Amino acid sequence: MVRQLLPLLERAADGRIIIVTSGYYKQATELLTRKEVMGESMWDYTAQKAYSNSKMANCLFTKELSWRLQQRDSPVQAYAIRPGFVRGTELGRQTNWLLRTIASPLIWAVSCDLDQGISGIVHCATESQDVLAPGGLYYGKTLETYVDTVNKENQEKLWRQCERVESLVAKRSHGKMPERQFDWPSIEHPEKDVPV
Repeated sequence: MVRQLLPLLERAADGRIIIVTSGYYKQATELLTRKEVMGESMWDYTAQKAYSNSKMANCLFTKELSWRLQQRDSPVQAYAIRPGFVRGTELGRQTNWLLRTIASPLIWAVSCDLDQGISGIVHCATESQDVLAPGGLYYGKTLETYVDTVNKENQEKLWRQCERVESLVAKRSHGKMPERQFDWPSIEHPEKDVPV
């Protein structure tokens, strides 16, 4: 989708890509393989593991996308935001109803409302790009440091997995995918060449 929208975003005066993640990304300790993601290989699936891995993937994608945008000299910037524990999202809908009922007062006390939850999105969408850190992770207006699993090696691995999945989806759709607007430059990270 980014590949399709980027030409339009680059024509905008102040294009941004804001990716919503979660602090729960810290629970993911390693990337799933492409085969695990595509359901071609078994893994120890739990809803929590799938969720944390998807949120780590959002962080890795944001960082790698930001790096690639900078390599293209694109005016577009990418940011990740984590809204915090927001009431009313129904993330706990899989939890036992009795446990949800008992925990409800505690959840109400430690969670934030929707306005507080979207403050990071609004901040990254409206603040001057000169003030924001490209590829940064924001909680509200606060720039946070990513955990160690968000690193160049994992960013590149995820990017390559995404490209492989995109290619597989294109093959399975029998040419019904939108035509690519451009290809990303095949630039390796100068700090570390990651094998395919």
